Amino acid sequence: MLIIAPCLAKEAPDEPVLIRSSSELIQSGFGDFYVGGEINPIAAEWKAAADGGARVIYLAALKEIDAEKASELEQSAIDTAVANGSSLVEAQAKFKEVLTGSTETARIRRRFIYFYELLMNDLMDFTVDHVVVKGATLEDEVSNLDAAFFPEIRNIEDFPHIDGMITSSYVLESEPLEYPVVIEVDTTDALILNVGGVNVELKLPAKTYDGVSSTTADLVSDLSDAIDAHASGIRVGVREDNGRIVLYFEEKVTVASGTNANLGFKVGATATWKKTNLGLIHKGSFAQTIADYCSTKTLMKSAAIGYIGVKSPVDTKVSTIRKYADNLLQLDTEISPYLQVVGSEVGVILPVTNSVHYINGATHYAALVSTLRKQSAPTNKAISGVKAIRFDYSLRQLSRLTAKKIVTFRLKDSTQLVVTDGVTTAPSISIAGQTRDSDYARLSTLRITQLAIQVVRDAVDPFIGEANEMPKYNALNTAIKSALESIHEAGAIQGYKFTIANVSSQLDEATVVLEIVPAFELRKVEVQVSLAPSDDYLQSLGL
Repeated sequence: MLIIAPCLAKEAPDEPVLIRSSSELIQSGFGDFYVGGEINPIAAEWKAAADGGARVIYLAALKEIDAEKASELEQSAIDTAVANGSSLVEAQAKFKEVLTGSTETARIRRRFIYFYELLMNDLMDFTVDHVVVKGATLEDEVSNLDAAFFPEIRNIEDFPHIDGMITSSYVLESEPLEYPVVIEVDTTDALILNVGGVNVELKLPAKTYDGVSSTTADLVSDLSDAIDAHASGIRVGVREDNGRIVLYFEEKVTVASGTNANLGFKVGATATWKKTNLGLIHKGSFAQTIADYCSTKTLMKSAAIGYIGVKSPVDTKVSTIRKYADNLLQLDTEISPYLQVVGSEVGVILPVTNSVHYINGATHYAALVSTLRKQSAPTNKAISGVKAIRFDYSLRQLSRLTAKKIVTFRLKDSTQLVVTDGVTTAPSISIAGQTRDSDYARLSTLRITQLAIQVVRDAVDPFIGEANEMPKYNALNTAIKSALESIHEAGAIQGYKFTIANVSSQLDEATVVLEIVPAFELRKVEVQVSLAPSDDYLQSLGL
């Protein structure tokens, strides 16, 4: 497993290093458990992984880009904006001190750029099964990013639609329009939006949209022109969707009174935040980056799973934890099957002082998963190496957090800390207005699928370079069947079916179409109890 975490040692390595003992922490440049009187985060995470049972542990320091590089990237963004038509004043207003500033936001932005380049560039050829990110949490998102900040990243010309970026908007959707939509000559009540307490009035030209010569598409075009011409400079994306007008905003807006009812927007309707490729809000996310990295690595035949935590509560009062759990339920956890979010904390005993240091449990959890067979879910498994906990969730909170796709730990028999449920952040699926969990909502299902893919790859590997003809297909069929039978007998899958096809347009390729039935984990046992009278009582009744 690979742990990416902050390091207090100034000369920490820039690349992953295999650490097998605490003495190698210092020898490799990561420093001791205490540096300058402070707990060294990366050393504490290494101890957590070792205590948790991880056998092979790589460490990589989570740093920030240095001041010189920050200045260069910032200036590059300004120069690019000017070249694209912005004035120097506008470009400087947008990017000046975005990276070089001394604020916490600028610091996180420098850290995100370093983290992004580390994963999506330097570590793309590094093979690892489990990746834990510390020093950043699910909540950490970075705004004001620009393509100029990522000069070495592949496909950067697609920015902001690249890995690691979350695109969203506040979306406002009208009712289906009923023709004719009439905008009168003397009207002053087209579309009025309340933005941050200020009304923005968008006037449309006097026109009748009859659905034939003038359609919803024309209305959308005219509304877009009205937005572009408005003095407020408000940014709104306008689209048509099945006879509806859909508006995309950078902030929450409400439809104000005076809006033309024919436009289909109800007065008082408020835009809701949604992830959408058509959105206007673009933010870099540590969680999305690690998820996309693991997804890419899996496609590159190196299956990987990512882990990230959440921010810690300010204290452990009952009222604080209740509010803390409620806040976690508001987070966006529709991310990726390749990412798990951990919402529990654990204590680590640090050497020398023997003091307890509390950290998010993502490292302990990843260490546990790394020791399990693919078909064995982490659900109800004991977390090794935990010396103490700061707080415990109630059963109600555990249930709600699990439904929110957050991994938690619970005390079993008041003595043992176990995983509540091994859930991933795979986005739910909506079909015909109904929402259901993804097929990969369970970690065990994902890992079994990865295992099946890997054994098939291993089975077909000896045939690469051989003649692409039917006799070889018979042997290939036997090899694949034997590989799948092996994991079937091991209990990883309940059944399988596959076919091999020769793609006629590609004479040097063959396609294996595989269907599997994974071994579903036992998650609940219902105990039904009834009372019966004793034998003595029955005998006294002559029964």
